[in-house]
Amino acid sequence: MTEDLLHLLKSCQILPLQNSIIPISQYTTGDLDLVALTFLKQAADIEDIRFLFRRLGIESILGLDAAKNSATPKLTPSPSTSSQGTSSKSSGSSTAITTPAIKQWRSAEQNALAWFSALENVLTAKDVSKANVGYDLEIMLKNGKCYYVEVKSVKRLGDAIRITNNEHSTAHLHGKAYLFAIVVNSDPLEIKIIQDPINTLTLEKRCEQWVWCSENYANEAIDICDFTQEG
Repeated sequence: MTEDLLHLLKSCQILPLQNSIIPISQYTTGDLDLVALTFLKQAADIEDIRFLFRRLGIESILGLDAAKNSATPKLTPSPSTSSQGTSSKSSGSSTAITTPAIKQWRSAEQNALAWFSALENVLTAKDVSKANVGYDLEIMLKNGKCYYVEVKSVKRLGDAIRITNNEHSTAHLHGKAYLFAIVVNSDPLEIKIIQDPINTLTLEKRCEQWVWCSENYANEAIDICDFTQEG
């Protein structure tokens, strides 16, 4: 991605807005065409798109700049859930949603992903919990805004939640685009959203416990069948 290539890309008339296609260098304001945004999400990872748009100087078109992220994300509040999917409407809103089928045996991340995927204003929802990136889910809204969601599971709302150093650093980096999804494992299950938790919550740093670790146990391990035969 040399400066010459960036200059060439910026001069091309390839940026699809809702009402026109313009050279990237002429972009000031406006929303990316929804069809184009959907295609980008299918063809590439959101972080790759974000990197490219940042280099081109148009990252704000994805709704990831501080100004656009200053507003609270319009995610439908969690209504009561059940083990069967039902159609409902959020209180005081005309946004129709389909309540996803929630299973208590599923992980908190799976249930949160099902909820986000069922929201009408969500374009895509992806589980990235195994990537160790400091959050569990990537949520892209239909208006182009992207949110990074860390899922926390509690038995009761108000129970202590723990934040790792990686999550703390990532939340600080993304600011208002970073969310906590608090999965309350009650009956019915509930999910609550906390935006920008680093600046919203009062955090206390604790050293809770020491643990004993071992990485050199392979030579001492025997097969379970051999163990049972030996009695």
